[in-house]
This record gives sequence, structure tokens and C-alpha cells, in this order.
Amino acid sequence: MKRAWLPYAALLALALAAGLASPETVPDSPVPSAQNPGPSGVKLLKRYLEESGREVRLVETAFELPAKGTVVLAAPTGHGLSAKEREALEAFVNGGGTLVYLQPRRSHAQVELDGWLKLERGPPLARDGVGDDLLGTSDDVTRLPGLGKLRVLADDTVMTTLDGAVPLTKGKSLWWVKLGAGEVFIGAGADLAQASRLELDDNAAFWASLPGPVVIDELHQAPKQKPDLSANLLAVLAQLTFCGLAFVLVFAPRLGPPRPTLVEKHRSTMEYVRSMGALVGQAHIEAELARLEVERVKRALDLTDDDVPVRADGVKTPADYLALSRRCAELERTRR
Repeated sequence: MKRAWLPYAALLALALAAGLASPETVPDSPVPSAQNPGPSGVKLLKRYLEESGREVRLVETAFELPAKGTVVLAAPTGHGLSAKEREALEAFVNGGGTLVYLQPRRSHAQVELDGWLKLERGPPLARDGVGDDLLGTSDDVTRLPGLGKLRVLADDTVMTTLDGAVPLTKGKSLWWVKLGAGEVFIGAGADLAQASRLELDDNAAFWASLPGPVVIDELHQAPKQKPDLSANLLAVLAQLTFCGLAFVLVFAPRLGPPRPTLVEKHRSTMEYVRSMGALVGQAHIEAELARLEVERVKRALDLTDDDVPVRADGVKTPADYLALSRRCAELERTRR
């Protein structure tokens, strides 16, 4: 009795291990993509058309359109069509193609398409609470032969101001307009294409009535891919790298033993004196220097002209000036 709890503990541990080992449930994706098998996806529509004998293509890498057939844009919100892509789509319709554009609700992702088709937000539909689709409503078809009702979400509708555009249902959840040699179906939201409502009312019959091949746009369901680095950007990066390496090479400390310090040799004072003497000898100013030297001696010893025993007259050569300088020096030494 004391160990009666052991079997229960073992069963509990096994249950816990089985729960941890089981794969986690992936939440349903709200993206109306042909790759999404959930209730909001359109993978079931793709499979239904293929089983009905229709050729179905997916536009995933480049916006390439067929010459004829039907192009489906099921509320793409990943990124908007460019002006060039919109022109290609317009040429496809004018050439006889069929476009089914289900505008994403409360989104401005498709500015080019909304402007081309002159779309506006329409009044919302009321829920009818019929069946398991508690959030939907059945909209009576008024202009499509063989179709009675379309099951859509009870939400905002769409309106267009294009010339010749007519609503195909009583609640104006689906519009039709002829452009050139082709036609355009306009709806609000991906309700008609989603797996959760494909088998309700005449939704599947609507898709079966469209001409083939059917091309489903997957490219604009995902965010726009970032472009690869351009050749110019790579060239700029290479230049910056080269400049950085050059900077490091020039300003970084050099390896190896230090260079010997250069010894600066300065000239001696006697060299400057000799140079000055040679310069004075070449100037021939001995007479002027002798006169200045006599004047200096007179001021230093406070003598008059008559009392000075040395005269500047007759000094013409450097030797004469040197002899006068010695006599003046001797005179100053003996008189003081």
C-alpha cells in the first residue's frame, strides 16, 4: 500500500513525456497565400482548380503575366505593385485578359492598383449568422448567370468610380468592369478565395467560371526583397578599405629596431667670428670703424679731442685698424 502511488507517477511521467515529444501546433497564418493551407489561405483554391483540370501558375519571383487567362491578386499586403508592374497588368487586361483583384481591407499597400481602378471604401455588410460561418454573410448575385449567392466576410465592401463598372451582387461586395478587350472583377478582402468559405454558397462555382490558365500572384504577398549590393556600392567599399589600409600603413607603429637618432652638429663661435671678420674686411670700412672706436674711447675716459693720444686719421687697412684697436685698449687699461 505504501508504494501504490508508483504506477500513477509512472503514467503521469509517460504522459508528460509524450506531450513534450509531440510536435507543436503551428498557428494558422492570416496571409491569403497559395502556400498557406490554413483557413485564411488559398492553397485549397489552387488544389480545387487543378483537380478541375485548370492550369494554375504561381507568380513568385518575377511579375510575368500570360497572354490570356486570369490573374488573381488575393488581397496582397506584402508590398505594393510598382508602376511598371501596374502597366504590365493594365496591358494584360486591355489585351483580353481577366483580372480578379480582391482589395485588402484597411490597407494602402496597393496604391497603384487602387488609383488605376479608382477604388473607394464601401459600406459594411451585416452578419446573417447562418451555418458555421458566424462572421460571414451571403450576398445575392444579380448579374452572374448560374450563380445565386457568394459567401463573404461581413465587413467593409469596396466601390469603384470607373465608367461602366457595375455591382454583381446585391450588397456590392463584388464589381465588374470591362477595360479594353478584357475584364476586371473587384472585391473586398480575400473572402472569395479563402479555404474557410470556398465550399460555401457559389464561391467555388465563381472561380470555376473564370478562363484559364489561372495565375495566382504570390510575389506581392511577401515583403519586398532587398536589392543586392550594386557594383558602385562595392567599388566605394573597396576604395574605403584601401584608404583604411593606407592609413594604417602610414600612421601605425613600424616593426623592427628603431632608427638611429641623427646627431646635429652646430658651428662653433669662432667660426662665426671669423666669418664676421672676413665680411668686415671685404667691406672696407676700417676708417669709419676707427673713428667710432676713438669716439668710444673719448666717452669712456672723458677726454677732449686734444687729450686723446690716438687719431683715426691714416687708418685705411685692416692692419691699421687692428693696431688702432690695440692702442685704444692699452689706453683704457692704463688710464682707469
